[in-house]
Amino acid sequence: MKLRPANFEDCRLLWEWANEPAVRAASFSTELISWEEHVNWLRRKVSEPGYHHYIIVVRGNDSPIGQVRFDCRGNEAEIHVSVASNLHNHGYGSQAILLASKYLFKETVITRIYANIKPDNGNSVQAFIKAGFKPDGPVKEVKGHKAVQMVLDKNAGDA
Repeated sequence: MKLRPANFEDCRLLWEWANEPAVRAASFSTELISWEEHVNWLRRKVSEPGYHHYIIVVRGNDSPIGQVRFDCRGNEAEIHVSVASNLHNHGYGSQAILLASKYLFKETVITRIYANIKPDNGNSVQAFIKAGFKPDGPVKEVKGHKAVQMVLDKNAGDA
């Protein structure tokens, strides 16, 4: 797999992935996203300087299978990732997390990447662990939900 920058032409695909039931269930905002909301959000995000968004594609045929997004502030970035639901449980998530994290460390001043994950989302927690992330502190609250924070530091062994 490889990464390519997400662009506005990916808007519909990103919206479809964002509204998949598994993605909504894992999100801290579980309601479906309207098309208008999504378009406005993407227009706003692409103009933010700390926004890095990639489409995960299969090397060779460039078929999109998921997305990784980073919201950066200072030397830290929050990562958001999703893989098309028909491709869950094949290891693509952990591969995408690792690939995108290494790229972000190499191309930016980011030295720490973190993810907030609902504790009952065991598959996501395991994907981040497999990508080298470690739990960071006690369970916290994000948008009214409990969250486990996972972190990867640039100087960690595999990063």
